[in-house]
Amino acid sequence: MVRRIEYFYTSTRDGSDEGFRLLSRLAARNVDWMALTAVPFGPDKVQFTMFPTIPESLIDAARAEKIALDGPHFAILVQGVDQVGAFASVLSTLAAANVDVYSVQGMTDGRGGFSYIIYLKPSDIDRALKSLTAF
Repeated sequence: MVRRIEYFYTSTRDGSDEGFRLLSRLAARNVDWMALTAVPFGPDKVQFTMFPTIPESLIDAARAEKIALDGPHFAILVQGVDQVGAFASVLSTLAAANVDVYSVQGMTDGRGGFSYIIYLKPSDIDRALKSLTAF
């Protein structure tokens, strides 16, 4: 399965208690995640990249909680049956379509499936989706 997904950025002060508070406030407003990353940003901040299951729920919750969001931005989610070379096959297909991959996050689910989030230039998203129809 291949589909376009939305993601948003926000940041908070560094510290597990700050991240916990941010995520707890959003959870209390029923925001559910398909993916989430947090990385250090500068000397004392953490930047979250948030992939909500329902983007509108995050937008509404962030507005109510006065949380600044940057986005939506768009990426591609590729999911399938994991096998040796699965990721190489996805990247090969994109390269053949002249799609320049900016960044990737991938993992397997431990049950034979994989999920890859592929970050692309906005101008490459439609071409990438079209090229990956076999997945």
